[in-house]
Amino acid sequence: MTPVPGKNQSDRPRSDRVTNLGSAVFARIRRFLTASLRRQWTLGAASVYTVLIGLFIFDLVVSQKEFLERQSERHAVNLSRLLAVSSRSKLIANDRIGVAEMLHTLATDRDVQSIMLLSPQGEVIGHEDPQRIGTLVEDAVRQKLRQEPHQPVVLLSNPLKVDVATPILDQKRMIGWARIILDRQVNQDEWQRVVRNGWICTFAAILIGALFARWMAHDMTTELYQLLKVAEATRKGRRNLRAPDARPDELGQLATGFNRMLDALTKKERSLIKIQHRLESSRQEARNAARRLSVSHAFMHQERNKLHTILHSTREGIVITDAQGEIILINPSTERLLQKSSEQIETEGFDQLVDDPDFIRNCLEHEEDGRSFTRSYKGRILHFYASTFREEGAPVGTAALIRDITEEERLKEERNEIIDRAPFGIVVTDDHGIMRVFNPEATRMFGHAAHEILGQSISMLIPEDLRKRYATRFETLLHPASGDQMTQETLAFESDALRCDGIRFPMRIAVNRMQLDGRAALVGMIVDMTEEKILQEDLIRSEKMAGLGGMVAGVAHELNTPVGIGITAISELQDRTADFETLLQSEGISEEELLSHIDSTKRLVELVQLSLGRTAELVQNFKSVITDQSSERLRTFRPRASVEVSVQTLQHEFESTGLSIEILCDDSLEIRNDPGAFTQIVINLLSNSLLHGFAPGASGHIQMAFERQEDELRFIYRDDGRGMTEETCHRMFDPFFTTRRDQGSRGLGMHTVYNLVTQTLGGTISCQSQPGQGVCIRIHIPDLLKES
Repeated sequence: MTPVPGKNQSDRPRSDRVTNLGSAVFARIRRFLTASLRRQWTLGAASVYTVLIGLFIFDLVVSQKEFLERQSERHAVNLSRLLAVSSRSKLIANDRIGVAEMLHTLATDRDVQSIMLLSPQGEVIGHEDPQRIGTLVEDAVRQKLRQEPHQPVVLLSNPLKVDVATPILDQKRMIGWARIILDRQVNQDEWQRVVRNGWICTFAAILIGALFARWMAHDMTTELYQLLKVAEATRKGRRNLRAPDARPDELGQLATGFNRMLDALTKKERSLIKIQHRLESSRQEARNAARRLSVSHAFMHQERNKLHTILHSTREGIVITDAQGEIILINPSTERLLQKSSEQIETEGFDQLVDDPDFIRNCLEHEEDGRSFTRSYKGRILHFYASTFREEGAPVGTAALIRDITEEERLKEERNEIIDRAPFGIVVTDDHGIMRVFNPEATRMFGHAAHEILGQSISMLIPEDLRKRYATRFETLLHPASGDQMTQETLAFESDALRCDGIRFPMRIAVNRMQLDGRAALVGMIVDMTEEKILQEDLIRSEKMAGLGGMVAGVAHELNTPVGIGITAISELQDRTADFETLLQSEGISEEELLSHIDSTKRLVELVQLSLGRTAELVQNFKSVITDQSSERLRTFRPRASVEVSVQTLQHEFESTGLSIEILCDDSLEIRNDPGAFTQIVINLLSNSLLHGFAPGASGHIQMAFERQEDELRFIYRDDGRGMTEETCHRMFDPFFTTRRDQGSRGLGMHTVYNLVTQTLGGTISCQSQPGQGVCIRIHIPDLLKES
């Protein structure tokens, strides 16, 4: 048939394009679905699972909706029957009030939209809304009520509400209708919730099914991917990978066969590689031999140049002889030191320069290394040192080294003179604590003669109870921890020392690390502090008395308030008692007056008790502080309690300021040391912040933190006040140093703190501060519980 030109013929190319496009899309979808077994298994299982779960959820939602509608109708019928039974007696008795109360009670049900009682003719005789009483209901409702007068009637049922009427009978005589209209919004919400939950369950089930299918597909295809991975690695040259063949199924058998094939290929490849390596090794050995010869020649030339440079540039004279003692080399420094030319030295012979003419010969014949001596030569002091060269154990020559030590000897004499004339003791020990230097001032201080003490242990100068502490400090200075960026080069502290007669005396010592004969050593500079300690004790005693005076004034100020309140309360109580006695004797008293007198008496007695209790607490705290400061015996105490007592003691001085005090300390923390010294330290630190750290009336914050680490208590004191310059921070512990001398400060408060920490408590103290950034004082106090 010849095609007829027209619309169909013109549209054929377009339909072909649509067909081709559909085929391309279908082919792409098919390629996507069939790209892997894992994807096919996952999509197939998930699709089936989705259809089954969707049908189940749809049926469940429809059934739930029908169930909720039937349940709401039954609920409406039951409520209308209950209303009919309950209202029958009230209608017979014409109890309008009872009917209204009953309807109002039933109308409180959240599902009830409307509730009413109707006459047989459809007139409203009871309603929750009183304005509806006496009206007629709709004609359609009255018509339906007349058709079925003796059984419950469902007037209306839709998704929003249900309207039910039940007849009210008196011995089979109709006297009215009980009508209930229920709101189905709650059921509608419940059904929507079921629908929503159904969707959620559907999606969750689909997701779980997809994951399960994915897991099953992954388990089935993992072995295939492992085979592909091993094949790809083998193609890239890795021969050590093998496919896992633990499965008993066909995949495991396939992996076993694949591994056998790889083993065979690897074995063949290794045999070929060995042959190739042997050939390559032969070529490499030949190249290496040629390279070694070239390197050896270059090295010998380089070493010869180095030796020539060393011999001609060194300041020491060098003379080299052969095995017969004949000179074979003399460097320029030898000519300068001996003030002779090399020809003169060779002509005269090297043996003529030394006192021992057999100096070189003995080195060669007796193989004595390290022979040396010193002699004066033309106004200089020369040191000669000789060493023997050997080949296969036999001497083949000597090398003599000549050094000019004139300047060294002069410096050594000056150093010895300085040490001997030093106004303080100087003791030098090696890394084992053996004394190597003991100057005259140390002899005067300790009573030991230098020739008796040298070669002895430094422990002879240290009391037995302090040796362990000294040993720890010296060991840290001699052998600092590796990687420690804060390594100390100097250690300065105050402690006790021991004279030869066994008497202890206070000293101040500064220890530095040095080198002695190429090994680590310590040099200590010692000052006898006996007289200084006597002066310090006097200063500390005066400072304690001054602090005690201020404490007494503060306690007196604190006691004045509760005592004054107590006296005022007692006076008022006396006046009220006199007035009560007069009233009782003259006119008599009423019950109201008696109760008023009793209430006022109780109030005044409670006020007196509180005042006396506060007074007793202040006196007890004052006694505790005085006892601690007057007693210098060691005992176990709790730092937090001591700090709180100290804060209460100075409370009157902080009342007019805006300063807050924070104590960070565990209530159960205990240490053994001197509690009096500890309390005095806290009081002095608080007084120092109040005087120097803040302007009068300024606000600020003071923090005291305590923490135990190993066998010591770490106390960190901070305030956010003015702060200090670096110079002030460096000098704050010096005696009589103060920045408030015009305000009566004597500069002994922080010096007393330093002495109490380092001497009385045996601890350490340091300070950090910058202007405008407050101050941070760190105190480490040893816990002497084990030593006790």
